[in-house]
Order: sequence, then C-alpha cells, then structure tokens
Amino acid sequence: MGTLSAMWLLLALNARAADDGFEPLREAGGCAYFQRDRTHEGGSAMRAVCEWPDVDPASLDGQLARFDDYEDLVWVVDASEVRRNEGDRALVYQLQQLWGLSDREVLLWAWSEPVEGGHRHRWVTAADEPLEPRKGAIRTPKNEGFWEVRANPAGPGALVTHEIAVDAGGVPLPEWLLKWIRTRGFGRVMDEVREGAKTP
Repeated sequence: MGTLSAMWLLLALNARAADDGFEPLREAGGCAYFQRDRTHEGGSAMRAVCEWPDVDPASLDGQLARFDDYEDLVWVVDASEVRRNEGDRALVYQLQQLWGLSDREVLLWAWSEPVEGGHRHRWVTAADEPLEPRKGAIRTPKNEGFWEVRANPAGPGALVTHEIAVDAGGVPLPEWLLKWIRTRGFGRVMDEVREGAKTP
C-alpha cells in the first residue's frame, strides 16, 4: 500500500485492530481485512482498512453521509430511507436481500461525526423503535458499524475504514455462507464502494 506515511498509519490501525480482538484475514484491492470471532466480548465483526489513491475523499464522504441512498452504495441493501430525524441523528429503515435467504428489515439510528482529517458515519440498531416486517421477512436484531473516510495525509486519495457487526436473526446461517459473507461478500462491498467513488 502506497506511501511511507500512509503505511505507518495503516500499521497503527492494524495494531489497534489486534488490540480489540480483530485478526487479519487477507489483503486485496488496497484493503486489509480483519475479523473478530463471536467468542469475543464485543461479538463477531468484520473490518476493512483501505488506502484508495483513486478516490476523492470529499466525494465519498458526501455519499456515505446520505443514509437514504445506501442502496446505491452497498449491494446487499435493496432499500434505504430516512423515516425521521432527531437532532443530529436519523432513523433509517433498510431492506437487505441476499439470495437464498429471507429478506431482512432493520431500523437504525445513524449519524455523522467529525474525526481528524474526515468524518465517521456510524449506525446502531434502533431496537426500541416499532417495525412490523412484511410477510416472510425477518427483523435484524443487530446491525451496527461505521464508515470512516479521511484524506490521505501522504498523497492523493482516501483512507477508508469500514466496520460492521450483524446478527441476521432467524435460523442460524450455514458455516459455508458465513465464510462467503466474511470474505467475498464483504470484499464485494468494498470493491463496489471504491468503484462508485473513483475520481473521474
């Protein structure tokens, strides 16, 4: 990955990942991928730490701040809409679809906050908000995470971190499907977000 300063930053982020239970999985597409096991006190989660020299950080930051447009960013999200705003946070409905599985519906509290050199766009499950899933769908009991976008201090492009922890609910997913989601499915999210945010 890129320049020396950016490399040191990514090494620091990787060390932080190890501190909070994340283990390295692989590197691909300018990203280092990590996974935290479900036996950890914080539960299972996935994280990608990326250096994307071909992405304008301001443009990507603006896209990620629009919580009602996530169906245009994340392939598994089929619909995303802001139901209401409360102060600096938005109540967001999402419909998520993955072949072979029942649809998942979720309500999230989502907000954006500044970080050094950029912004973090964070969400947590709005478990206390009423939601009656449509017939055949399952309400997702846990979906929390963030996107963090910073300007690369050492050169062009963006430094991007994405973390997500999900309990999909319903019947436990088979191990082969969980493995695919943790590797290829999560990687597809990162690849498509990068492709959609590339500097023209």
